[in-house]
Amino acid sequence: MHSHHRTPALACYALSQSALPLAHRLTAGLCADPWALPGAARPPAGGNGPVALSTVELFAPARFCPADGHPFEKIGLLVGQTYTRFAAHAFIGATGIAVRALAPLLAHKSTDAPVLVLDPAGQHVISLISGHWGGGNELARHVAQVLGATAVITTASDCAPDDTPDGAPKRDSGPSQGLSGAERGPQAAAAPALDLLLRDAGLMPVDWDRLPAVQAALLEGRPLHLWDPCRAVPDHPGLLRLPPYADTDGQPSPPDIEGPMVAAHWRRLEPRPAMLRVAVPRLVLGLGCRRMPPHVWCRMPYATCLRATGWSRWPSPRWLPSTKNCRSQPCRAWPPH
Repeated sequence: MHSHHRTPALACYALSQSALPLAHRLTAGLCADPWALPGAARPPAGGNGPVALSTVELFAPARFCPADGHPFEKIGLLVGQTYTRFAAHAFIGATGIAVRALAPLLAHKSTDAPVLVLDPAGQHVISLISGHWGGGNELARHVAQVLGATAVITTASDCAPDDTPDGAPKRDSGPSQGLSGAERGPQAAAAPALDLLLRDAGLMPVDWDRLPAVQAALLEGRPLHLWDPCRAVPDHPGLLRLPPYADTDGQPSPPDIEGPMVAAHWRRLEPRPAMLRVAVPRLVLGLGCRRMPPHVWCRMPYATCLRATGWSRWPSPRWLPSTKNCRSQPCRAWPPH
């Protein structure tokens, strides 16, 4: 999942002198109208409430960097230092420059920070990286609204043909049971994308490589079954809920069916070729008061507990340190994922 150690601020790279006025408009706009970070990119702040992105750190080439900015010489070297530090990034300039600077740093959609690209005139706001899981598409729409610009979103599930005129997709969360493929297709296209549905519910895909095929099934209106005994996954018009099947030992187990399926549970499920496993967080760890970093003395008991109970290791558990240690650097740095 996204790093919880990023500063909840937007790093803005003004790549030309003509980009500075827009950078200052963006700084003032986000300060007046902050953007709430999505759950996947939200750092722990002592609670579950939204964390607002209201601060902009401006970076500009040294030859014209203003007094309120941070000067740099080479954008590639700079982004190599800042990409993992900030919750979101915005390049004001050519998309190609941003792509070349970011390419060596991209790791996975579950960890990459959202990146926007804006033209210096402030007409378009492009969602370039981490549009769904990191909230890049939502951030692009928010920044476009702040600046009076047009958000450029290219994600297929966000570009349904029945979008409203202002670009906000219509949502339909009605039941899907009994719908034919033709009936389910348009509704599924208008509903939230599956990864957004899971992200906002606090759930974590385990088989990220199978997510595109499952999302494609939803977009194309093909049958997509959901095995979710915990009812942790919110209703979606494209998901057909299955009964809570169990294996011969009485343990909950997804059935053997043809075609793609989403299986959500807090237990560790064995992988299957067409099944997207989704981890349901149900584990809370209580940490005592130790001076050494928690990962030094917690790793083995934690792993033993998972093996003994069959709990899934994803997503990372909620953890409750003692009051005395909750603000110490070792505790704040754990869990590392």
